[in-house]
Amino acid sequence: MSIIKKLFIGIALLLGACGAPIDIPITKFTDTPETRKMLTDFAKQQHRFEFSGCDMKYNGALFNLNMSIQELSKVLGVHSRISQTKKNNAYFWFDDVIKVLESKKNREISTLVIRLRKIDTSNKPFYFLVDGAPLEKKMTMGDFLSISHYDFNDFLISNNSYKIIFDQCKHPVRYFMESKVNFSYIGNGHMRLKDKADLKTTYPITSLQISVHKN
Repeated sequence: MSIIKKLFIGIALLLGACGAPIDIPITKFTDTPETRKMLTDFAKQQHRFEFSGCDMKYNGALFNLNMSIQELSKVLGVHSRISQTKKNNAYFWFDDVIKVLESKKNREISTLVIRLRKIDTSNKPFYFLVDGAPLEKKMTMGDFLSISHYDFNDFLISNNSYKIIFDQCKHPVRYFMESKVNFSYIGNGHMRLKDKADLKTTYPITSLQISVHKN
């Protein structure tokens, strides 16, 4: 894990028409007026998801991949629909933005997917917190890293994703950020070999997938 760029502890801001306090969560992010506004907007959302390594929260309530669908529904509410494949049941919440996969074999949850591309941002952005840093639909990987305490070296990088594993958790989890990645190449024709990721340009993060990690 890289050294935290900046640590900002949000306490309470007086917001709202009535001046009622809204708590900004304790976070780790690059402190700028733009980032603080994102966190203020996050705190006013009806649906607030926070992901931090082993911990996941919805509106302050903890949940995890080791819950049953019934237990998870007590936190997220009743799912809106179900689809099935040969091996899995897929449950959806919040206009299909949240997708959860459950194994038909053992009824265990294996993956939670935040489908950022499904979010309607025609009126205003919608934020998730990932280790305290705001993430929203239009952010590129570079945008996100510039306000988080992560850097590129923290991730395993492939053609279409950035992956980080939290194996210190009681039940290890893997965060998989789906986003196109450019690579440089060595040689030409049949001798052309992939070299290293070219990170001068990054692309929007289309989904965040949190999965059970098995060694």
